[in-house]
Amino acid sequence: MSAYLQQLSVLYVEDEADIREGYCRTLKRHFKETYSASNGFEGLALYKQYWPDIVITDIRMPECSGIEMSKEILSLRPEQIIVFTTAHSESEYTLEALELRISAYILKPVEKNKLIEKLSKLAENLIQQRETRQHQETIQNMLNNPSNLLILTDLTQVTFASPGFFDLFGVKDKEAFHDRFRTFLDIFDSSEIPSHLSIKEDFLNHTLLDKDPDKIVAILTQEGMRNYHIKVTQVGKAQTWYLVTMWDVTNIYHEKIDAEHKANHDELTQVFSRVRFNEFYHQEFLRALRYKRALSLAVLDIDHFKAINDTFGHLVGDEVLKTLANFCQKNIRNTDFLSRWGGEEFVLILSETPIEDAFVVCEKLRIGLMELQFTKNIPVTISIGLSQLQPGDSKESLLRRADNALFKAKQLGRNQVNINA
Repeated sequence: MSAYLQQLSVLYVEDEADIREGYCRTLKRHFKETYSASNGFEGLALYKQYWPDIVITDIRMPECSGIEMSKEILSLRPEQIIVFTTAHSESEYTLEALELRISAYILKPVEKNKLIEKLSKLAENLIQQRETRQHQETIQNMLNNPSNLLILTDLTQVTFASPGFFDLFGVKDKEAFHDRFRTFLDIFDSSEIPSHLSIKEDFLNHTLLDKDPDKIVAILTQEGMRNYHIKVTQVGKAQTWYLVTMWDVTNIYHEKIDAEHKANHDELTQVFSRVRFNEFYHQEFLRALRYKRALSLAVLDIDHFKAINDTFGHLVGDEVLKTLANFCQKNIRNTDFLSRWGGEEFVLILSETPIEDAFVVCEKLRIGLMELQFTKNIPVTISIGLSQLQPGDSKESLLRRADNALFKAKQLGRNQVNINA
C-alpha cells in the first residue's frame, strides 16, 4: 500500500454503476478519502465541495463528459492531477483530451494493479512538489520576516543576508553595510571580551562551539539595542563559511529578565529575596567547604522597628526599609550578597572573607546608617550578628550562630556588631 496515496483524496467519475462501485472499493483501500460521481455534473459539484488531490474520470459520459468537467476543473486549479480512462473506440475524444495536458491516460478495461501503480507515482510527485513548495515558501517567509535573519559570512565579509538584516542598520545592501562596518562581527558589542581574545575567537567560542540552545546576543540597531537568539553553523570545505541564523527575541528576553528579577528580588527593597539567598548560600557554603575558603555570615536587624511602624505608620516603615537596603547595597563589595530575610531583618553573605574583615564591613554599615538621614529625620540604628564557617559546621549551624550573635547584640544594648565565631 502506497504511503503517498494514504495522504491524499481522490474523486472517481464513471457513469457505469458496476464499474464505479468496483473501482471505488479498491480506491478506498488506498486513499485517505474517496468520492464518486456518475457524470460530469455530479463530479464537478463534488470537486468544488471537497477539492480532491486526484481526479479519475471516464472521457465519454452522458449529460457532461469527462473532458467538459476537466476543463472546468482546470480553470479552477490549473495544476490539478486528472487521469482519463478511455477505450480504443473513443479515439475521437483523445485529441481533444490531449490538448488539456491531462496528467495520465489509462486504456479500458483498466487493470486495478496498474491503476494503483500509476496513481502512486503521480501521488509521489504531487507530495514532493508540495513539500518543495512549502520549503520554498518557508525560506521566503524567513527571508521576508524582519524578526528572522539569515546571513552567510566568513565572519569578515557578508556574502548574503536577508533584507531584514540590512534594514536593522539602515543600509540597502551588503556594499553599504561594509561601508559602515569593517567586518560582520563589528555589529556585536566587544566591551566584555577578555583582552587576550579577539572578537572572532570570542564569537566562535560562544556561538559555534557553545552548545547552549539559548544563546542571546545584543546588537545595537538604528532603533536601539535588540536581543537576538543566535545559531551558527559552519558550512563549506574549501573555504570556511558560516550560516548565521538570528531570531528577534527582544520582547521575550525582557519579559524573561523581568520575571527572573521578580523571582530573585524582594519586591519592596529590591535586594535579593530569601529564595535566592537559599540558592546562593547553598552554593557558597559548598564552595567554601571544598576549597577550604573563609566564609562569613551576618544577620542585620533594625533596632526598635516596631516602634517606627507604631509611631509613623507602615508606609513610613517601608520607606525606612527601602532606604536602608539601598544604602547597604551601595556600600558592600561586589562579591558580597545582601538579601531580605523577612520583616526588618537582612542577611549578608561575605564570601572568602575571614571574620576580622567581615567585622570591618559590618561596622562600616552600622556607622553609615547611624549617620544617614531617613524620612522624617527618624533616627535609625541596626544590630548585627556575625559568624564564620568553622570545621563541622552545617548551613544551619552557621546561620544559627549568626542569629544568636544578633540576639546577644540586642541584649547588650543594640546598635553594635556582635561576633559569635
